[in-house]
Amino acid sequence: MLGKTHHAGGTVAALLAFEIMRSNGWLIPDCNETIQLLMMYPFASFGSIFPDLDQNDDAQPSKDPVALAIHKVLRLTGAKHRSWQTHSLLFTGGFCFLLFALVFFGNAFLGVTGAIDWACLRLASIGFIAGVLSHLILDAFSMAGIHVWPGFKVRFVPKSSAFKTGGKWETIVFYVLIVILCLLIGKIFVIDIINWVKTLSFDFSLKDLGINFEIDNEILKNLLRLNE
Repeated sequence: MLGKTHHAGGTVAALLAFEIMRSNGWLIPDCNETIQLLMMYPFASFGSIFPDLDQNDDAQPSKDPVALAIHKVLRLTGAKHRSWQTHSLLFTGGFCFLLFALVFFGNAFLGVTGAIDWACLRLASIGFIAGVLSHLILDAFSMAGIHVWPGFKVRFVPKSSAFKTGGKWETIVFYVLIVILCLLIGKIFVIDIINWVKTLSFDFSLKDLGINFEIDNEILKNLLRLNE
């Protein structure tokens, strides 16, 4: 998949992960939810292109210092584009699992589960993991597929040029992601705004309505006199 498709997938993954965390009460208490989503998003965006840092220098999806350093390390391991080092459930998925374990279990052993710094690290790591997983899932919907482990690949579509990167199939996938993105935004933001508006008080007393009605009647009487 192309970079724009992976970025769209990473955004969807960030919103989906955020909604799951919010629904299960895993967000930071007494902290604005939108701010927490904004903390997750950049890491999800980076995670969505992280596996493609194995590409050639000219095709790098990101050229910031961290991305370039990771690219150099991957090159030292002999990684090529979509190699098992970066596009496999065993190694890339295993790396995400270790990161998850470090953040969610390591801090518990250290006795700082409730610390705000670990809470922020948890948001960042979940965003990154969501982005990486979105990348692997999307690439599994392409002709090239992904590695389960070295020498064994899996794909969710036939090995046909109709499902090649940058083709009509990817265009369809991209727009499906945009639709899902809009639905998630509606679920997270629009519905919440509507529910918030419903909680506002618009009560008017009958006395106020009666006063207005009497005033309106006086105005009407004066108009009738002028017409006589």
